[in-house]
Amino acid sequence: MILEELNHKKGIRGNFFHYWLIPQVIAFLYYNISWLLYVIRPKWSYLLNAHFEDHAEHEYMKFVAENPALEQEPFESMFREDYGRLASLADLFRQIGYDERVHKLESLARLDVARFQ
Repeated sequence: MILEELNHKKGIRGNFFHYWLIPQVIAFLYYNISWLLYVIRPKWSYLLNAHFEDHAEHEYMKFVAENPALEQEPFESMFREDYGRLASLADLFRQIGYDERVHKLESLARLDVARFQ
């Protein structure tokens, strides 16, 4: 929602098919594949999620590194109170990347639990 708000503020408009429908279909498929893997063998689901989150973390960090101007753009959002008072858009994307790392570590921690199921 924060990224959608940011795109709206910047006047970035993608077409419905590429920027809404395809991501929704991919999210739906990912959720169902993850659920099916969990039913078959929980370890597989946690591993898939850990890899997915690891990739996301690195992509956000790479995006910040490739766009140094983000350091100068303030983070203003109606979600600021809930998500955090961050100084810049660079800080926002680093925080999102960090959140992905936390999700990855949670999945990896659950691998030990899943091993005994």
